[in-house]
Amino acid sequence: MTSLTIERDIVTLNETAFAVPWLRFSCPCATCRHSASFQRIADLSVRPDSLPEAITIELGRDGELLHITWREDPVHHSTYRVDWLLDHAWNRSSEGQFSGEVLWDTAALGIRDMRWHDAPGCHAGLGSWTDDLFTHGFALLRGTTEAELQRLLAEFEPVHHTEYGRYADVRAVPEAEDLSEMSLNLTAHTDYPYRTVGPLLEFCYFVENQATGGEFFFLDGFKAAEDFRTEYPAWFALLATTPVEFEQLYSSHRYLYRLRRPVITLGPDERVQALHFGHSHAWSWQVPPERAADFYRAYHTFLKHLACEQYRVTRRFEAGECLAFRNTRILHGRHAFDPSTGTRRLITAYIPWDQLEARMRFHRESPNYLSPPARRIP
Repeated sequence: MTSLTIERDIVTLNETAFAVPWLRFSCPCATCRHSASFQRIADLSVRPDSLPEAITIELGRDGELLHITWREDPVHHSTYRVDWLLDHAWNRSSEGQFSGEVLWDTAALGIRDMRWHDAPGCHAGLGSWTDDLFTHGFALLRGTTEAELQRLLAEFEPVHHTEYGRYADVRAVPEAEDLSEMSLNLTAHTDYPYRTVGPLLEFCYFVENQATGGEFFFLDGFKAAEDFRTEYPAWFALLATTPVEFEQLYSSHRYLYRLRRPVITLGPDERVQALHFGHSHAWSWQVPPERAADFYRAYHTFLKHLACEQYRVTRRFEAGECLAFRNTRILHGRHAFDPSTGTRRLITAYIPWDQLEARMRFHRESPNYLSPPARRIP
């Protein structure tokens, strides 16, 4: 049952307050917003000095709709879905839209209890595999084929294209331009620290894995960073406030990427929001001389910290297995391998993370964006 109280310019629904000017500004009717795009088309700036005045404010009989009649010329009528209003209240945390983060190390995760999802049953923004992405930052898929991966990517269109195209086919190749295409050890890293791209949903799908060595590992960078902050607060602050350069040279594509950014990015609440870390892409850093000694101590200590086994899940992935993860949270790497002993081939593909969020939001909230039935005026 929905409760309604009105006091001056405040309307309260179920103990959640809404300002009358906000309600007028947020009118969802076809006169104020385009019915198909829901984009605003009304211009209320013609009355900048006068606040909206409601003639009547009342709930519908079922308590699901709020009706307001406005003192305007001509009189304006607004009908709101109560669920939509409560979803968009001023004090509602945007993080509440998705499952909350669960920081983990190997002890907290329980490696044996990690759940696997059948790739054919995974769809864009739906199901328990998506919940895992938001809570733990990763999801494990099995029964993956190239056709299944392409289907899932198609559901998320448009994909993020790499220099290699729609996805990158990664294996050891002669005269490679990137360490990922060699057989060397790769330290824990996030992809694309040298490019201006938002967080990505990354897929690492193992097509073949017959070579000796090459074990894959991944870890929760947020958990590792928070522990680092607790143990080395001053060095954590240096990594979060000192921008440094990351580079990638692609001779065949004629690109030299370079981007200056801190290793650790904090959000408005001072929580770790993203890691941009790639030791192989670290170049000639422009650190002020008076800060250099402390910064390099901080950086190398953090690099060693990320190598601690307490954070790492190390696995020899089999053909058909896939790790999907948020690339600015989950760091990954691999052990060196011997390409003469067999083929090690994986496909990496990327989706902008905000498209995953947008798809989930659409599934959950789109009914509330459909224009509610207008109130019938006697």
